[in-house]
Amino acid sequence: MSPTTVFVMSTNYAGSTLLGLCLGAHPDVSFAGEPALVLRRRKDGSWRHAKFCASCKEEACPIWTPQRIAEMRRGSSLDCSRIATAAFPEARFVVDGSKDLDWLEATHDVGSRVIHISKPVEAYVGSVRKRAKSPRPALFIAADWARRNRRIRAQAARLGLPYLHLRYEDVASDLEASVHRLANFLAVEPHASQLRPFEHAGHHLKGNPGVAAQIQRNGAAKVRPDVGWRGRVSDREIARMHSLPEVEAETRALGHATHPAGIVRRVQGYCIETAVTSARRVRAWARR
Repeated sequence: MSPTTVFVMSTNYAGSTLLGLCLGAHPDVSFAGEPALVLRRRKDGSWRHAKFCASCKEEACPIWTPQRIAEMRRGSSLDCSRIATAAFPEARFVVDGSKDLDWLEATHDVGSRVIHISKPVEAYVGSVRKRAKSPRPALFIAADWARRNRRIRAQAARLGLPYLHLRYEDVASDLEASVHRLANFLAVEPHASQLRPFEHAGHHLKGNPGVAAQIQRNGAAKVRPDVGWRGRVSDREIARMHSLPEVEAETRALGHATHPAGIVRRVQGYCIETAVTSARRVRAWARR
């Protein structure tokens, strides 16, 4: 009997690799990483990635051999996914952390399941700013966050797949409770090793290079809340993001903390006043 595929879906920088490692630490579960990255190409048509396993560093990986990677690249997305799943024949579940909606559409089957992990919008914006060389304005990033998370929920519902949502802040603050929720979703018993995800020496197709580095340092890291964004996103930007109806609606749908309404109204008033003032200045300049 072939393993059941569990798709971990999220925006970037939302904890999908951490969640995959936590799942993969269970004896009945294997974390495949991001099989979709095997098929990614550069603009010139060449393959984008040449190194894959997060655990093996520069050593030859017994799972993601050159022969298996070449086989994955010869067929379609579905063929690639099936070959990746077949690399773990003894597992009951194989976790796919590709996070790609088109990939989910093309590779899911009747028994597939979806686990959706999300960060608050302000934490996501802070993470993008930390990593992107020239990030877009906060409002554009926030709108993308809302659109992406909404599409994940909608696609899981449309495909009729069993769905579980986890908030990153809950996983980071109470990993044990999150492990029990995951175990209940998969109908397995929780395992103690899942509380030490960075110590699990599995072979997954690496996505987040920071997480891969933690694994290669023999798991010398703990799961902790993401508070670094606070120095990269101002209170005014947070209020303006939450003044966008789609962002506030998705924040409520996902159960993240909303911004105080009074602050949002004041910022909305500030934005309207600024727009009116700018328009008046433009008209005054045109009359000269």
